[in-house]
Amino acid sequence: AGGCGALRRGAARRAASLEVARGAADSGAMDPAPPAGGGSGGGSSSFAQSFRHLRDTKAFQEASAQLTGAAQPRRPPPPHEQPRAPQDASQHKPNVEALLQHNVLLVSRSQIKNPILRHIRNVRWHYADIVPDYLLSNAAAAIFISLRYHRLNPDYLGLRIQKLQRTFRSRIILCYVDVDDPEVDLKQITTMALFSEFTLICGFSELECARYLETYKSYEHKPADAIMERTDADYLSQLTNVLTQVRRVNRTDVVTMGSSFPSLAALFKASKEELLTCPGIGEKKVHRLYEAFHEPFRRTVRQKTIDEQLLRQAGKDADAGTSAAQRDELASREVTNAFPSLPAPEAEQP
Repeated sequence: AGGCGALRRGAARRAASLEVARGAADSGAMDPAPPAGGGSGGGSSSFAQSFRHLRDTKAFQEASAQLTGAAQPRRPPPPHEQPRAPQDASQHKPNVEALLQHNVLLVSRSQIKNPILRHIRNVRWHYADIVPDYLLSNAAAAIFISLRYHRLNPDYLGLRIQKLQRTFRSRIILCYVDVDDPEVDLKQITTMALFSEFTLICGFSELECARYLETYKSYEHKPADAIMERTDADYLSQLTNVLTQVRRVNRTDVVTMGSSFPSLAALFKASKEELLTCPGIGEKKVHRLYEAFHEPFRRTVRQKTIDEQLLRQAGKDADAGTSAAQRDELASREVTNAFPSLPAPEAEQP
């Protein structure tokens, strides 16, 4: 910098000397020669008049500014570069309600360095000043935690849960399993989620965690019918839906039984030998089907309940008058937990 300044000053001096030489040559050619006996006053006056125009030249001004150290006046910045007046910070804050209405996933600014954000591509997301880490809707929010961070800061998740409290109806803990032995840590987080009424979702990769957030946001306004099992209205679909509830009975078995029996009532009344005639249905399936068709809906009460009822009938005193014959008679009956709509079995007449 110092060398460049010296070169510029030297160039300015040479330019000023050249201008002076040119002015002197022009004045010598135009002005008449002074008288021989002229005094010093006439010569000095002619020299000042000859070099007066040099003060107005650009080279003389630059050279004098560099020599004297005077700074050149700065030009005002262009209009587009002038500093703007400070505006209210609230004008730049995004409207949370407006973003939620436009199906935007809101992300807390504390998640700026979270690597799962680069995998969220199927929904729009925006940073906002919110309490949870991710605001999925007006009624759903999520807190993100990784097991590695939980090991370093075991109190972090509890503080976040207390801060969120019960503000949202659906509260989610999105747990990123990034350690090799997560059993102990997952047990702690599961206990905290159960007692705080949070839903715990575990993801084993950054992409999987991002997909969970995208799915929650995508299904925000969709009814529950979209994830429910759908059953067609035709007879075969309804028959399949009923019979496949029996263990080990598949759709092929349903088609076989539907072609062997004219109706579902006939299938219910069939014996084990008739069910064994259906191809592809073995003894185990026949036994399960027969139990399902003929097992009563009422459960038999255990002997302990029978004894309690005997004590109640005897006035809570087993030795007060309960004979062995009455005990055997009550034990021989089938004591069941009947539905309220079903009538109680009538007592047998002696």
